[in-house]
Amino acid sequence: MLHSELCSQLENIKNNLILGLSGVFLLTEERSRGLLVGHHAKVGGLTIDFTQVSKMLADVADREIAVKECIKSIFRNSLKETFETIKVYCDDSNQTKIFQKFGSYKVAKHLRNAVSHNNKWGLRDTKKELYPGLPFQWSDLVISADLDGLPVELSHVTFEIQLALVLDLITHAQQELK
Repeated sequence: MLHSELCSQLENIKNNLILGLSGVFLLTEERSRGLLVGHHAKVGGLTIDFTQVSKMLADVADREIAVKECIKSIFRNSLKETFETIKVYCDDSNQTKIFQKFGSYKVAKHLRNAVSHNNKWGLRDTKKELYPGLPFQWSDLVISADLDGLPVELSHVTFEIQLALVLDLITHAQQELK
C-alpha cells in the first residue's frame, strides 16, 4: 500500500466517524424522528423497519441510552479501524518503530485492546506481568496498573478524549509515515 492510499483510507475512517456522529445528532432532532415511521431499508433479502427506532427515540430515557451506546460503538469502531489500518501499513512498510513512537501509541494500543476484548483493561503481558512503563498518559487520559481488569468507563475515557485520540493517530500517520 502506498502512503497516499493509507492517507485516503484514514480520511475515509474520519469521514465515517463524522457521518456516524451526524446521523446520531439528526436522529435526536424531534422533526427527523417522524421520517422514520413507516420507512425501512433493504439489505439483500432482509428488510429493516425503522418504526422501532422512532419509538425508542421518542422516549427521553431510551433515547439517552440509545444515543450513548451508538456513539460508543462509533468510537470503538473508529479507534479499532484507525489503529489496525496504521498498524498493517507500518508492518508492511517496516515503519512499526515510527508508529510506536507516536505520543498516543501506547494509550491507543491499550484502549484498542480493551474495547476489542470484553471492554476491560488488560494491562498484563503474556506472562501475566504488568506491562513495563505503566502508567501511560496521553492528553488527560492516564492508564495505570489499578485499571487492570476493570471495564472501560466513559467517566475515564470521555468521548472528547476518544475523538482526539483517533484524530491524533490519523494526523501523525499522515505527517510522520512515508
